[in-house]
Amino acid sequence: MPSNERSDKEKKPFRWGSDEEMQREADRQVEFLKKLAAKTEADFASRPVLSQEEYLDMLVLYQASHDTPVSSSITSASSRSDRYAEKQRRLVAPTTKHRKIFGAWLRHPDGEILRAENSAMGKMAGNGIQLWGETLWDFYWTGRIPNFPYSVSVTTGSKMLEWVKKHGRESGEDQWEGNKSMRKRASRERPPIVETPFPVSTLLREAELGRSSIVEMGKDDSEVGQLPFGKGLPSSELLPTPVLQDRIPLHLLPKRLLVHDPHKLLTARHFSSGEDPSWAAQPDLVSTYALSLTDVGTANLEAELKELEKKKRNEQRHLEEWLKNPTAETRPENGVMFIAGGTRAGKSRPATLFMHEAKPPKGEKLGSEGNSAGEIEEAHLYLRPSGRAGIGNHSVVYNAEWEVPADLIVDPILCKTCVREAGMAILEAEDGKDGEKRSEKWNKLSGRVVEQVEEDEGHTICVFDDEGEDIGTKLGIQPIMCEVDPPSRKVTRKYLGPVRVVDTGVKWQSAARGGFCSHVLKAKSDSSKPAVKPPLKKTARLSIVAKLSLMGDMHLEREAGNYQNFPSHFYEHWNGYNITPPLHDPTPVGALVPMFYGYYVPVEGSDGKERVREWDRELGQFKADVEETQQEVSGDAKEGEEGLPGNESATNVDGEDPSKDPEGGVEGDGSEKGDIEVDDNASSEDDGAEDPDNYRSPILLMESCGESMCDIIDTMSIDDRQQCASLFFRLHYAGWVHHSAASRNILYQPGPLTAHPLERQKNATKTPSRRQTSFRLIDFGRSKPTYGEDGEDTPGGRGLRGSEEQEIVTMFRVMHMDDRK
Repeated sequence: MPSNERSDKEKKPFRWGSDEEMQREADRQVEFLKKLAAKTEADFASRPVLSQEEYLDMLVLYQASHDTPVSSSITSASSRSDRYAEKQRRLVAPTTKHRKIFGAWLRHPDGEILRAENSAMGKMAGNGIQLWGETLWDFYWTGRIPNFPYSVSVTTGSKMLEWVKKHGRESGEDQWEGNKSMRKRASRERPPIVETPFPVSTLLREAELGRSSIVEMGKDDSEVGQLPFGKGLPSSELLPTPVLQDRIPLHLLPKRLLVHDPHKLLTARHFSSGEDPSWAAQPDLVSTYALSLTDVGTANLEAELKELEKKKRNEQRHLEEWLKNPTAETRPENGVMFIAGGTRAGKSRPATLFMHEAKPPKGEKLGSEGNSAGEIEEAHLYLRPSGRAGIGNHSVVYNAEWEVPADLIVDPILCKTCVREAGMAILEAEDGKDGEKRSEKWNKLSGRVVEQVEEDEGHTICVFDDEGEDIGTKLGIQPIMCEVDPPSRKVTRKYLGPVRVVDTGVKWQSAARGGFCSHVLKAKSDSSKPAVKPPLKKTARLSIVAKLSLMGDMHLEREAGNYQNFPSHFYEHWNGYNITPPLHDPTPVGALVPMFYGYYVPVEGSDGKERVREWDRELGQFKADVEETQQEVSGDAKEGEEGLPGNESATNVDGEDPSKDPEGGVEGDGSEKGDIEVDDNASSEDDGAEDPDNYRSPILLMESCGESMCDIIDTMSIDDRQQCASLFFRLHYAGWVHHSAASRNILYQPGPLTAHPLERQKNATKTPSRRQTSFRLIDFGRSKPTYGEDGEDTPGGRGLRGSEEQEIVTMFRVMHMDDRK
């Protein structure tokens, strides 16, 4: 039967481009590699070496010729000062990208095509996004098809290195000189890690010393700040409390919260004009709240406890096995090694391991009656009018002080001096002062000290354009280089062999565990290591955010549920950068949302009414026989106060009328789109069941993450706008939609969070290209997952994500919507 199809013999192999195009690209790459090969070591050695900042600035300006072109007023006759001023103008221009891909990963001419089915995984942060790099130098453009210039993809060094190992042997790409330097760079890249904020223990100690210098002059250092739990007044503006930015596991969240509210702010209805009446002049009215977790939150809490118990069992099992044949190679962490003969390389007597207590988990000693349940029973929250941070259509937000047991957030300290002293005393008692009673077993040279030398020739880069020309030459300056990693040589000595075990009985120290030894209290800094000076109080006061809900609104409860349902990586600060689709440029991988510190609801009395009791500030306890109902202590707003809702002059944090829904509806007046959820079928008796004067709002406690960026979006750089957009795109990648994508729902603060607050404030004064800013998404009362029970995206979820993605691209003017070029 005749056929219109040609036989297999007549078919030609598929070509991605014309033979001329493919050959032209192959010739161009060969010529490019010839130019690079012609560069001698002497040629590179004679070039000046720039710092990374200077070199990046040069590359940024080279690639910004379209987005931020050179002013027409600058000519070859312009003065040096004019050219320098123009350079600075272009560097700080909002249109200039500083975070982008600067490198290209060269492909072997005979290499395989990059396909989805033969892809290889590189290094990834906890969010699972495939394109992660430690630095900007670890991202590349690469050709998916060798010798075909019109199909390129973004990739990372670690991803391509794994691909070459997996698929490059047949074509020789794994040994190809053309991308040897790139493979070398990728092999040097460090893995992604979770970074922790600046230690809050240091900030607490600084706060203690600041207060002692003002109000406790003359007292011994060990007596500073020994106030009972819940006693005293909130901190003054002169001595603000440190901001808590650490994550607290669910199982360590306090089970009971005592809220000090002399100004009756818990009604979420009465707000002061901003002035802060004297705290001491008001009766200290305290409401009792209880931690409330969803089913998901409870399951996560139980999973945390199971993981802790599993870790404890594994460590105990490892210790028991190790003690049967103790060697240095597999020694546990709870010990300090002592080598009698020193660390000179060669044979050695067995080393001694001075064992100490295993590091206790946070909260271990803080359960009721001193048990090790790991439960924090109680915390205090202090609210005052001047702490109001904003008013929205559904909520009021206050900067508040949270008083918790110090061991909840401060790690205990191990004094190694105590360990050594105790260990040496035991050795002297067993072996004699000069070792005359030492067993012959410990005199044999059965161990050895080995010396390991790690030499690294470093990594220096020099960027060329597509034609093999040096970028420096293109810019009219001499060829230059950048030293990404300087050469280094590291010598380490390590003991290997049998170990003598001595149990010193030394324990970790904290304020709650009985205080600190004299070594810790009198520690002084040396040139290599700062002294460890822990906070001395048993309790810690920290600045957090307390979000209250207007009466009848359900957004806060839903938001608290979402915080408990979010994956762990939403709360983690990772090093390096991600390229998050649909973006094509790297953005930092900080935490996505504020830390969650609990959702608390009022505790009712035996009669079913919520109770407020008066607190004795001197004794740090409730006053005896004082118990008043909510109605007796609430009353109306005082003169000079404003109320929401219903006050015509009040506006929310966005400058909007709180009676108007931000999406166009009108609240609470029978409109078609009210945000406050009301049961239309409720009876009049139900409507009056919750009197505004008796209302006590639930409380959502969160990390304070800075200010809303709605007022600065028009002045933001393209890098910051892309970083803000990436927050939403990362949310989408994890299977969520925000449902309220607005600039007001992003907070910003000076970064990096790993630095001291003073250093961060200094960083905020730098030019936009040098400063680091931390951004965070907030307001998840409407947020929903886009996936179903099977974990896969639903059709409706994909549609919601697509429409929200377009909103974000338009709002932040990124990608094709960047209209300021």
